[in-house]
Amino acid sequence: PRKPEDRIVHLLLTQPAWWDQLTAEDHDLLHALPPPHGELMAWLERDIVEHGPRPWAAIRTALTAEEAVAACLTVLRLDDSDDFEAAPSDLRLLLDGRLLEAVKARQRELATAVATDPQALIEFRQTQERVRLLNQRMNETRLAASEP
Repeated sequence: PRKPEDRIVHLLLTQPAWWDQLTAEDHDLLHALPPPHGELMAWLERDIVEHGPRPWAAIRTALTAEEAVAACLTVLRLDDSDDFEAAPSDLRLLLDGRLLEAVKARQRELATAVATDPQALIEFRQTQERVRLLNQRMNETRLAASEP
């Protein structure tokens, strides 16, 4: 099975017009993805700036022409037989899942400092609220996606 970051990269490479719908926080998350995912996202952003959103065939051709990112593409095992039927809500859920993981990781870091650092307690409470809001948005996205 593919990892969530594989699916995120796949969706954005095949639906590059969605890039502009993402927030700055989403872009930061994408660039921070581990190799080869982050490198592909940086390449895609440059490609979109230079050429605008292009169809998958044009993106695949451009990717394979650049040795450094062509190897990344091989790791993800993307090919023409992949199912490109997806909605922006699929991407939103995947991104929110990654954001939720990052916020929870920060929360775990703060948990040890809360007893001695008042600032850590404030940030911990902010992360609790962020977790609540992300869970709420994910539930709303799932609900909206399931409606006919």
